[in-house]
Amino acid sequence: MAAHRRRTAARQDGAPARRPFPAAWRFDPRAPVEGRLVFLRRTTAAGAVALLGRSFAVDHHWVHRLVRCEVDLDAAAIRFYALRRRDPTWQPLLHEAPYVLPAARRAGVTSR
Repeated sequence: MAAHRRRTAARQDGAPARRPFPAAWRFDPRAPVEGRLVFLRRTTAAGAVALLGRSFAVDHHWVHRLVRCEVDLDAAAIRFYALRRRDPTWQPLLHEAPYVLPAARRAGVTSR
């Protein structure tokens, strides 16, 4: 552990300060689910991505490549963006698909 801390000390020192978690916040399982989820996935040989238990056709030209998948729960859509190591600032939109959270999760009710 000490060796790992020494190797990563410079990176940790340069990281932005974290905000403290709000003390007054309480989890409400009945609250509606909202916001945005971000996933990184690699496309298949057909240019598809497996995400949230489904397969989405992204782009048949973007095969075996990384994509950023943004699930926008407020807009009921998933957006797929191309990612390249060579140029991380270049992230064009490849595809957008409709996505609606299942009704039980949308209402904040869990099956557990």
